[in-house]
Amino acid sequence: MKTLIEAVEQQYLTKAQAQTYTGLSERTLDYVRERQELKFYKVGKRVLFKRGDLDAWMERHRAGADLDRIVNETVREVLGK
Repeated sequence: MKTLIEAVEQQYLTKAQAQTYTGLSERTLDYVRERQELKFYKVGKRVLFKRGDLDAWMERHRAGADLDRIVNETVREVLGK
């Protein structure tokens, strides 16, 4: 049985883990974070990313992604719907 800590560690990734998971550079992750394109959590000096948020961001930026779908998803995120 998973402990609570293991469950949290699987759901939230450090910046280094997010880099490995997505294949993005530290600079790119910082850039999208600063532009508020990607949700993140700050715990002290640590920056954490939710695995699902990374997946959603990557899907929105997939080559050949449908522009209308991206716009609709972004509007829903901004409006909280």
